[in-house]
Amino acid sequence: MRQPPNPYKASAGVTPPLLVGRDDVLRNYFDAIQGEPGDLERLTLLQGPRGIGKTALLTTIGDQLRGSETYGPWRVFDETATPGFVGRLTRAIAEDLEEIGVEQVKKRSEFSWLLKPVTVKRSSTEMVDWTKTFRDVFTALCDAQDHLNRQFNGDMDAGILVTLDEIHQNNAEEVRQFAAAVQHLVREGRNISVVIAGIPQVTSPLLSGKTPEGEDNPVTFLRRMDKVDLGAVSDDDVRQALECPAENVGVRWDEDALESAVQACGGYPFMVQLVGMYSYRAAEEEARIISPADVEKGVATAQRKIGNLVHAPALDDLSDVDRTFLVAMSRDDGPSKIGDIVERVKPGDSQYINTYRRRLIDADMIRPARYGYVDFTMPYMREYLRGHAAHYGMSHLNEQQRQ
Repeated sequence: MRQPPNPYKASAGVTPPLLVGRDDVLRNYFDAIQGEPGDLERLTLLQGPRGIGKTALLTTIGDQLRGSETYGPWRVFDETATPGFVGRLTRAIAEDLEEIGVEQVKKRSEFSWLLKPVTVKRSSTEMVDWTKTFRDVFTALCDAQDHLNRQFNGDMDAGILVTLDEIHQNNAEEVRQFAAAVQHLVREGRNISVVIAGIPQVTSPLLSGKTPEGEDNPVTFLRRMDKVDLGAVSDDDVRQALECPAENVGVRWDEDALESAVQACGGYPFMVQLVGMYSYRAAEEEARIISPADVEKGVATAQRKIGNLVHAPALDDLSDVDRTFLVAMSRDDGPSKIGDIVERVKPGDSQYINTYRRRLIDADMIRPARYGYVDFTMPYMREYLRGHAAHYGMSHLNEQQRQ
């Protein structure tokens, strides 16, 4: 008898078969949805390192609102914050308006471009006023949804959700334009929600009070969102996330194998799916049980995969000095003493090292372990850096290389 299809999902952005460890986040969010427009959690910023489950949480929120009898159903628009996302959202909303019969959108001349493919050359000096058009169609859709709600004599109170994944400082101007338009709708008391996700080191500049040019940031919307820092989940949650999907297809974990797998995951959601998927693959087709030997093979494969899929991109987002700091940490088998890192990177300059310690903590790359010590947040980052120290280790950088 062949094994059932693998129940674990380790593809980037794919919702796992069982989402664990995020009950409080979901409870607070949906309490706000059932509350009033303007409730704090309706505007949420999910932050955390790669593989921590930000996209899966965005998808879960959207799926629960989309087509839900409990909440509406709400209209949901999902986007990734790559260049042109405001234009794509504008077109998607305009198409939704057309479907529900708001014909005036396509009749008004200023919206005629929405019915055609739009190309904007990034080198162009002429700026397109995305904010005005996005705000206009978003407002029109709010009006249309309010009208639909009234047709149900107040029995329906559906709204509009926009999820925005992978916001990045490299697209800061467009993100701020999007935020400015949403900010106006929030002030008007519109029944909307916006949930954004990003990696801390690339979202921080967007939350700053200053623009890159040193001017005051006119958009306070992003800084006033409910910031949710997603971290590791508990061992009990990991155990459940590994055990239940296998049981659902008639496969069980050997008790020792399961405990080994739990410890190998380190509370990291993406690692849970990798370990589960490759341990399941390693099991003999007719055995219907995942053994300790299967887990040993699965963990080894998962370690290699997480290095390429998570660790390498995370390190690419950092400065040379950030990476040197991490390579210096990787020499230790456990938490690293700050004093030792000072001697390895820039002897005698503890203030210099503390600057980068704070940066890496803010970026969720490291965490305080105990007084004077730090440790990695991502499982197997230490092992990955040891294998790539020659590539990432750049010690004794001069003043011009500081970032």
